[in-house]
Amino acid sequence: MDRKTRRNSIISVLISLAAFTFVFVVIHSRLQQYHYHEISQAFHRITLPSIWWAVGLTLFSYFVMTFYDFMAIKYVGHQINYSRISISSFISYAFSNNMGHPLITGAIRYRLYSALGLGAFDVAKVVAFCTFTLWLGFLFLTGLMFTIAPMPLPPGLHLPFLSLRVVGVVFLLIVATYYTAIMLKHGDLKIRNWVFNLPKPSIGVAQLLVSSFDWFLASTVLFILLPTGYHIAYLSFVSYFLLAQFVGVASQVPGGLGVFEATMLLLLGNLFPSTTILGMLLAFRVIYYVVPLGLATALFAGMEIIRQKKYFSKMARLYDNIVGPIAPQIFMVITFLGGLILLFSNATPALRHRLLAMQEFIPVPVIEISHFIGSIVGIALLFLARGLQRRLNSAYYLTIFAMLAGVLISILKGYDYEEATILSLMLLALIPCQKHFYRRSNLIDQPFSASWYLSIIVAVSSTVWLGLFSYKHVQYSTELWWQFSLHGDASRFLRMTVGMVGFISLYSFLRLLKGSNPKDIEAYNQATVDSILRLSSHSYSNLAYLGDKRFFINQQQTALLMYAVEGKSWVVMGDPVGKEEDIRELAWQFREYCDRNGGKVVFYEVTTDNLDLYLDMGLSLIKIGETARVFLPDMNLANPENKRRRQTIRSVEASGCSFEIVTPPDIPAILPQLKLISDAWLIDKHAKEKGFSLGFFSDAYISRFPVGVVKKEGAIVAFVNLWITETKDEISVDLMRYLPETESSVMEYLFIQTMLWGKANWFQWFDLGMAPLSGLQNRALAPLWHRLGSLIFKYGNQFYRLQGLRQYKDKFRPVWEPIYIASPGGFSLPETLLNLISLISSNYKKNM
Repeated sequence: MDRKTRRNSIISVLISLAAFTFVFVVIHSRLQQYHYHEISQAFHRITLPSIWWAVGLTLFSYFVMTFYDFMAIKYVGHQINYSRISISSFISYAFSNNMGHPLITGAIRYRLYSALGLGAFDVAKVVAFCTFTLWLGFLFLTGLMFTIAPMPLPPGLHLPFLSLRVVGVVFLLIVATYYTAIMLKHGDLKIRNWVFNLPKPSIGVAQLLVSSFDWFLASTVLFILLPTGYHIAYLSFVSYFLLAQFVGVASQVPGGLGVFEATMLLLLGNLFPSTTILGMLLAFRVIYYVVPLGLATALFAGMEIIRQKKYFSKMARLYDNIVGPIAPQIFMVITFLGGLILLFSNATPALRHRLLAMQEFIPVPVIEISHFIGSIVGIALLFLARGLQRRLNSAYYLTIFAMLAGVLISILKGYDYEEATILSLMLLALIPCQKHFYRRSNLIDQPFSASWYLSIIVAVSSTVWLGLFSYKHVQYSTELWWQFSLHGDASRFLRMTVGMVGFISLYSFLRLLKGSNPKDIEAYNQATVDSILRLSSHSYSNLAYLGDKRFFINQQQTALLMYAVEGKSWVVMGDPVGKEEDIRELAWQFREYCDRNGGKVVFYEVTTDNLDLYLDMGLSLIKIGETARVFLPDMNLANPENKRRRQTIRSVEASGCSFEIVTPPDIPAILPQLKLISDAWLIDKHAKEKGFSLGFFSDAYISRFPVGVVKKEGAIVAFVNLWITETKDEISVDLMRYLPETESSVMEYLFIQTMLWGKANWFQWFDLGMAPLSGLQNRALAPLWHRLGSLIFKYGNQFYRLQGLRQYKDKFRPVWEPIYIASPGGFSLPETLLNLISLISSNYKKNM
């Protein structure tokens, strides 16, 4: 990992730790004189009509949020039905509100929007537009209220504001500047090196209205949950809410969890009892955050269940295309929440009347054991969430088992049927989604980032603090550890803490024993590489013999990928090679290997075979051209359409030329002639040898493959070296060199004869190679890269005969198949393309 990335990661973790410390200090200081039961009573004092109103307003708020995306899609120039936008929007906001982390939510948003036909740049613009629209309404409302009637701030908040009225004026000036630019400046606004595409005035006005209404709705949900008997001016309450939301977002804690609550405690602490505020905030957190998340998950699960139903098949396919790729992120969140539910439930006292009712049916030892196992299951779910995010098959089955155990334990330890119901719904959502978790890897092997460790530490620390707060009236002593009784909640909490610490210690110990993750194999066994390459059905795998690449091989030595490093890009040539069941796991391991070393993984010239794999890995697909493949069994020179080819063969052979295949044992004898032809060809073309995705002339490389030669009067005048596959799936040519005075028809003759030789030796396909930028669409709704590439293809013939190359290959009536780059999208794409150009053009020199 480079120094800048490491520094940014450390800063992010420190900010989150500071926010967590702030939450802990504020909540602990405010609630130290209260008991757990008082908070529970305050929670239950919220009336049922208030809860239903809050639920209804929450759903309406999420409906309003869909118009962020609707406006954004129009802003980027796409026309998509609102029904499709609304599905993507609801799922996106349900998860982004709960998770907040830009890396995770950005991936979810990209999956959803790209499924609607948006390219990487358009997705980035949509996300930026929605984010700006959200904060535009915040700036307007907050500025208006701070300016007109600024509320007093408690000294304990320590905000660096000299005056809220000054802050309000600044906020309004920002909004006014934006709308002045919209009205006066049409098109792009350039500030130094930054170019901003301003929306139309009508969209700008809609931004302000929708965002302002959304913030009012969110604050009203919390206001309605205020228990009866307490009063505060509505506009003052909205001001407090907006300020607390701002602090929560600035903390970088997912969903502002804890930070928002702590800020509201400080702001409202002089107006209401702290228990009342916390009860209201807990209800708000459940209704505004957890309920929409549950609905989004239920929607996902329901569509998965009916996926096989014929009547719903079209709708199910649409939904599966949109949501299927983000299944790991969805179940990562709900599994982590499931673990938190179990831990928090075990850290708080059980309801006494339920325990007394259970005493007649379930003995105390069963309750004690269930409580302890419940803590182990809860902490295990926190770790399994990471495995689900990585699509691990083992994590999928272990999570199902853990949730089943959690449902049973929730009943046995205190008849917590609410908890059991939530876990059951999570389980029902997960069961139909097995196909999305295909990686056959060990959870112990998976890397845990600093943010993941921090999340687990915060979860465990919060659980311990909640337990200490719940039992602060208990006199702690050594006897508590060994006290087993129906109402021994404090004793069970102490043993639960030991269970959590023990599980984490055991997991860490197993990771140490496991050792490091699979690494790049530099001192590889050539026989191992040869045995893996024999499994390849694509002839480009022979590029492995150039000697200019590294190999990444799995521990079973059944799959490999070849790559080179240029700048921050770790570029893999083609798809991974090897056993079909192992190449996906190998690609994931390489992705994680690059992450650990601060590199950006790029898969160059990949086919359609594994596109879903690259999307699962969070990469963007960029089409770079099409490859031409001729189906050899259908090739018949006797057919009327091949009349021109027959004429070419007769004409070339009449001039004294002949075709011959030279096998590897006989190649050393003709290497000097081939070298002279190659050098003459490079001089005539003013070209230099390249590398990585293209072969270069070297004795060892040329001697490995059959060579097709054309002889004239006994002397070789042209040659190609042949890439062949052991599976007989494909044959192709790499170097195509000829003497300058050779007629152009000789090369066409060489191609035809090579194809005929391939057909005679039972090969299925002949790969004519890629036509760069071919097949890209220059349409208004096409991605920016496609439009740019199609223009280069059309008008760039003076630099490189792109159309001529396509037309030449079209003479052989091939099947055209798309070729892609899979790489990080967005603004890193230009850097990736520059690294690729540098790698291909200079790789030969680096390895000579």
